[in-house]
Amino acid sequence: MNLKKTREWQDANITYLMLSIAVIEEILSTYITEPENPPRDLNKVEQARLKQIAATAAMPEPSALQALARSFNLSDFERDLLLLCAGMELQPYFDSLCASVQGNEQLSYPTFNLAMSALTTSHWDAISPHRPLRRWQLIEVVDGKTLTYTDNTL
Repeated sequence: MNLKKTREWQDANITYLMLSIAVIEEILSTYITEPENPPRDLNKVEQARLKQIAATAAMPEPSALQALARSFNLSDFERDLLLLCAGMELQPYFDSLCASVQGNEQLSYPTFNLAMSALTTSHWDAISPHRPLRRWQLIEVVDGKTLTYTDNTL
């Protein structure tokens, strides 16, 4: 790629990443109001996905996220779990969104329980030490009460 195409790709890549995180945000936001009916408000989630698809079409080369998912053979759930974690780092309000979804101000970060509850196509083996997210240290499971801790006393 020449310099102009490289710059175009970088700008498009950032746009694609942020729109991908926006899809996760919409899923989480709609989960707050309708936790028993996944995938919740399809209109908002689908609108976010359509923007993401449009961003893909504008890219001269696949995004870094797409290349990562393909290289590590990530499932859709594993990709979304990674985006959930990236959202925490890239969006200043993501901590309060995580806390709201989990119904606990102390859980102001992504948890596997949150991912299993809110994201579609969830599967337990995503956090297996042999699956790519942990094997290649794309995510780190930190010490806590339990891996899927929830506080149901509220």
